[in-house]
Amino acid sequence: TVSMVNAGGDLDPVVGLLDANQQLLASDDNGGGSLNALIERYTLPYTGVYYLQAARYEGADRPPTRGGFVLVLAQRFD
Repeated sequence: TVSMVNAGGDLDPVVGLLDANQQLLASDDNGGGSLNALIERYTLPYTGVYYLQAARYEGADRPPTRGGFVLVLAQRFD
């Protein structure tokens, strides 16, 4: 599980999970509620190197956001 939560400012977090070739496997913008990002219970397809991409939402409907954030990577055991 990967979460990226706004910790200040008007940041609209976006988080991505990339493989060793930096190909996007999963991403989220608002799945964590209140504009926070969440990739929940994603199972990695193989052992190896992965990258997390922490970004902000940028769209034609609003100007770029900014601020602090907390990024959490957690393994679930259930």
